[in-house]
Amino acid sequence: MTIGLVVVAAGSGTRFGGPKQFADLGGKPLLQWCLEAFDSHDNFAGRVVVLRRDLIDSPEWKTIAAKLANRVTVVSGGQTRAESVRKGLEVLVTECAVIAVHDGARPFPPIGAMMDCVRRLDENPNLMGATVAAPVTDSLLHVSAESGEILKPVDREAMRRAETPQVSRSNELHTALTASSGKVSTDDMQALHLCGWRTAAVTHDGFNPKVTTPEDLAILNAYVAENGSTFKP
Repeated sequence: MTIGLVVVAAGSGTRFGGPKQFADLGGKPLLQWCLEAFDSHDNFAGRVVVLRRDLIDSPEWKTIAAKLANRVTVVSGGQTRAESVRKGLEVLVTECAVIAVHDGARPFPPIGAMMDCVRRLDENPNLMGATVAAPVTDSLLHVSAESGEILKPVDREAMRRAETPQVSRSNELHTALTASSGKVSTDDMQALHLCGWRTAAVTHDGFNPKVTTPEDLAILNAYVAENGSTFKP
């Protein structure tokens, strides 16, 4: 199956306190980590990075792009994640059967698990999408939004935390994102479900953190420093 890659890095970084795409992680911009991880794999027929419009011509982005072995196409993002994914997808939809979408704030993508997602779609034509997911280790509670009262415990064995990459059939994802317009779905699997399509989760135990707050970045910087300058995800 021909695979396209869309890395979404068009967020405003509200909870981070500003743009985080070029925040320093172990001496390199955050976004550069995940792009270099994907750059070392020849699985992709096309690669797109979705950036904030004001960052596309920035010196920081030009420096990152110059260090990549494989060319990437850059497009400006939309007002929502779904719109940004759709804009990246439209560059690749005619040439790639499936699209892997990854959040640029996750610097260490589990590419092996991503390829397992691709295999799931290849083996089962009834599946329209598959996402990398992590086991839930905390106890879960179903709580009343109004009173805070615990309504019932939730069986965590059946729960997973959706992560990225998320792999979808290109045409169906484009249809789903266009239909949802980003108003309801917060990720690609939700968008596909809103259209009535089946999806699957590929559980992995790998290290796939997401930087949302400055504290997240500080923790990852400490992790990279502890593991040495030759750290590889």
